[in-house]
Amino acid sequence: MFNLGISEIIAISIIALFVIGPERLPQAARTLARFINEIRRATSGLKNSMGDFENSTENFLSKLEALAEVNEDTSTSKKKEDSKENVKEVSEEEKPS
Repeated sequence: MFNLGISEIIAISIIALFVIGPERLPQAARTLARFINEIRRATSGLKNSMGDFENSTENFLSKLEALAEVNEDTSTSKKKEDSKENVKEVSEEEKPS
């Protein structure tokens, strides 16, 4: 997680032993471990939430694209119908009476 080597861990342990003291060191180590586990759980939950959000966004976008295609197809067929009606109207207007 923190990319610590064995020498860094030993140095931190020795400093903690002198600063915290041998009586309180086990309790401090347990507290630190709980804190690190809580952070891992929180980041894991956040990653899962972001994944769910990404999946729902992709699903929404695919539905939106499908709707756009349907709308495009509908508007294209409507334009064809309108152009056919315009041709009919123009041809009817041009007929001699």
